[in-house]
Amino acid sequence: MFGNYFGHYLVEQNCITAEQLQDVTEAQKSARVKLGILAVASGLLTEKQADEVNMLQQQMDKRFGDIAVEKGYLTEDQVGEMLAKQGDDYMTFVQAMTDKGIMTLSEVQAKVSEFQEAEGYSDREMDDLKSGDLDLIVPIFMKNPALSRLHKEYVALIMRNIMRFVDTDIRMEEMVQLTPTELQCGVEQGIFGDQKMFTGIFGEPEAILDIASTFGKEDFSAVDADSLDSVGEFLNVNNGLFVSTKSEEGIELDLEPPVMYPEHKTASTDGIAYLVPVYLSGKKVTIVLSVNAEVELA
Repeated sequence: MFGNYFGHYLVEQNCITAEQLQDVTEAQKSARVKLGILAVASGLLTEKQADEVNMLQQQMDKRFGDIAVEKGYLTEDQVGEMLAKQGDDYMTFVQAMTDKGIMTLSEVQAKVSEFQEAEGYSDREMDDLKSGDLDLIVPIFMKNPALSRLHKEYVALIMRNIMRFVDTDIRMEEMVQLTPTELQCGVEQGIFGDQKMFTGIFGEPEAILDIASTFGKEDFSAVDADSLDSVGEFLNVNNGLFVSTKSEEGIELDLEPPVMYPEHKTASTDGIAYLVPVYLSGKKVTIVLSVNAEVELA
């Protein structure tokens, strides 16, 4: 994930082209293979076992390796060895940049220092970005003191699930308060009970179709009832995990059916709601979230 943030900065500064960044990103993807694929390729899991663990991730907010250990399919040492094989996020980006002759190591290091100063990241935040650990990266973009625990936990969960089930090439931007905003196609789902929440995923048609196709394991070519139903199912799975987790804490919540929006809508609120911009392989989606505040789509 570090490469998504640093690479975006380099493109904005005209240090590299968008095409060069795409080449580097693709090289990183081949260097950082999903844990399940590594386990099957190494003969540690069968495809059936890997598929089972992947399905269980839709029912519990846990990492692939943690579930595989609980099922007795892998040992903690085996998981550790495979995590090491995945490659360090920062180093794989630097390696790809230098291997392709885009920048020298010293040039990359100098630009990293410029990037940190320009974005105002602390040394700790830079270490978190370089780690590639989503649980460390997400809080960097949720510093607003008005955000509640529910806001923070929900965003952290949906970002994990986007990375698990949709796309590992993601870049989150600062969570901002909702003002009247035009949204493109997408889906929303209400959560009710001890708390009332509005949750939604909206975005460019290409981004919505990518989510639908990847999660639904079907090639969707148009934003219609079928593709939006797939996106709605992803949101429903995420929200089901959220509701289940809160139930364990004594907070009783339930889900309304997802609602699909194939056309533009303007989102507004009389209270406080938030937008989370997220880029999936360069395509923008917006997560809309409110806790105990009405969001109107008109």
